[in-house]
Amino acid sequence: MNDRHYLYSIKMQGWATATGTYSSDIKDAQLLERSEAVDKARKHCDQGRLTLVPVSAATILEVRQ
Repeated sequence: MNDRHYLYSIKMQGWATATGTYSSDIKDAQLLERSEAVDKARKHCDQGRLTLVPVSAATILEVRQ
């Protein structure tokens, strides 16, 4: 899980899910490999502004402890 990431949408104010929706609950969020998360975030940049932010699953686990 060290290199797995969630995507948080600044615009939608929620975690990206596997079904293409957004949820305020991280348990609904899709867990991605780092490279896939970065690729998706790049595709959703809006004129250089981040709209999807990759967040490390390890960091989330650390915060929750």
